[in-house]
Amino acid sequence: CLLRHCGGFPLSNFLARAAGTLGQAAFADIDDAVLDAFQKGVTDIPDAVAREALRLPAGRGGMGLRSAEDSAPLAFIGAVVAARALRHHLVTDACAERLDAVPDPRVEAALAAPEIANAPAVHALAVDLIHTNPPAEGDGRAVKQQRELQGRRDQFLTDSVLERASPELRTRMLSGSTKHASAWLCPLAGAEDPLWIDAAIFVTLVRQRYACPLQPDYSDCQLCGKRGVCDPLGSHT
Repeated sequence: CLLRHCGGFPLSNFLARAAGTLGQAAFADIDDAVLDAFQKGVTDIPDAVAREALRLPAGRGGMGLRSAEDSAPLAFIGAVVAARALRHHLVTDACAERLDAVPDPRVEAALAAPEIANAPAVHALAVDLIHTNPPAEGDGRAVKQQRELQGRRDQFLTDSVLERASPELRTRMLSGSTKHASAWLCPLAGAEDPLWIDAAIFVTLVRQRYACPLQPDYSDCQLCGKRGVCDPLGSHT
């Protein structure tokens, strides 16, 4: 399921650009299956806030398990903005006026979706692009607006997770957001036969990233030899 998500998320994004909020139920099922696969196939993350963090980009302390449901309204608005800028090539001016006179309910549904409506910076940009100042062909704002919307949404989600995270989780996420802090998620660059981190070490790193216990109780340090100084999170006390 995780492998399919890597290839399937771009497909769900493509579908969302056409279906918008109409596909939310199906996208939610995909998201649930991905999280379930991670919990069962990689490691169980017991903290609910930490599980939310998994959906953030790696550069924000997440694991990149992007939510198809969360991204769908943004993808649809991005597609509408790009299509409107080219509409004069497809229909007459009179036809365009008639289209504008009858607002598309799918556009209004996307603007009203919580993924947009509940995030002020996202909503402000979406309303500006759709109603206040729609970009025309040749305007740089007419392209890649889904990326801009997604960036604002990512910031909103990151702030929300950090606000509710435990001090330990917050510290580790902020550390994982720094430059090159997530390089271990990729194989060693430049190798003809790329080297991956051993599975057991990978799971340990994931659990450390999200402040999950590595052991049930305190243990002896294998480096300095002191007894009972390593806490359940793997920190030397």
